[in-house]
Order: sequence, then C-alpha cells, then structure tokens
Amino acid sequence: MSTAVAYPVLRTTDLTDALTAAHRVLRIADLSKAEVYAHAKLTTVEELLRLRAAVPGAWYCTESAVVGADGEPVYGFLEEELPGDADDLAGLLPLEFTEEGQPIGDVPDGYEETFLSAVGAGPASLAWWWTTWPAVPELNLHPGAKHAEVQIAVHSADLFREVPADTHTLYVYVGPREAARAHWIAAQAGLHVIGPGLWDG
Repeated sequence: MSTAVAYPVLRTTDLTDALTAAHRVLRIADLSKAEVYAHAKLTTVEELLRLRAAVPGAWYCTESAVVGADGEPVYGFLEEELPGDADDLAGLLPLEFTEEGQPIGDVPDGYEETFLSAVGAGPASLAWWWTTWPAVPELNLHPGAKHAEVQIAVHSADLFREVPADTHTLYVYVGPREAARAHWIAAQAGLHVIGPGLWDG
C-alpha cells in the first residue's frame, strides 16, 4: 500500500486563476472515471446560508455531536434537514459542507464556479479524484491511475483545511517516487512545481 504525494503547482489569491489552471491540468488526464469532491468549513450563518442556497442537497457535518429530536447524538445533516431559523443554525456551527463522489459527467454546468464563489473566507477544497495520468515514455512512466488527483486548497495552507491562509494552492497528486511526473504534468499545463511534495496520508 502506498500514499500519494501532492505537489503544489500554483499559489494565487484569485480563485478564477486557480480553477482555470486546474482545468488545464485536467485536460492532460483521462477523466472517464473521475469524480468531484467539494468540502468547506463554515463558521458563520451568512456563509452557511450562502452555500446552502448556491449548492442545495449537500451533507453538513458537525465537529461534535448535537442532540437530535429523538435524544440521540447527531453528527450531520442533509441540507433539507437543517433548521430554517438563524439562531438554530448558529447553534450548529462550525459545520463542514461535504459533497463527495460526484461523477464528473453528472456535475451540473457551472458547479465548480458556483461552489468556489460561495465558500466564503474559510478553508475549503475542490478536488478531482480517480483521474488517470498518461504514460510518459521518456520518463519511463506508465499510465498512472492509483494516485492521480487534482486539488484546489482554498484559503488553506495544507491539504486538509486545517491551516487557514489568504491564498489558494493548486496541487497535482502522483505516486511516491514520481516527482518527475509532477514536474511533467505541471509543464504540460504551463505551470511548474513551486514547493516540496506533501504526503496525503
């Protein structure tokens, strides 16, 4: 078993630039099995209401259990299960917005832009999993699917939305000992690796 390594290839204050660059990287990959994963940490009612309106139907996770109507602990809510009252919503914060495993062909047009424009100032992530990198014969690299991912870490200095930042970082994921593939991918998209690889495990 091995762990992917994420290499930063762009750091910017402009989410549009980050998404545009991510699409350039994704054009290199086989996306036939790709899925989209979106996460955002929400700390204010305003952020929650904005994202709830922009991207309905998501799952919202609590950091610690709250007591449900039946007296049992609850760790998350479907969007339609969230209370409508602002005070009740405030009592659930912080929450994490989660939409995982959406086949890329089923994602509505404009979903990525809508999500990124609604996330607010907190850490968030937009990622594409289960992509496949092409073979690179000159580097003796076969097609790579096991660790082929792309991620925009939004307002985050790490991969897991734990370290807030004023910038957004685009990462390409490759297998261990595949730094050369990361540099090759970045170059094909008009980018370059700008820092050391980060283990995602």
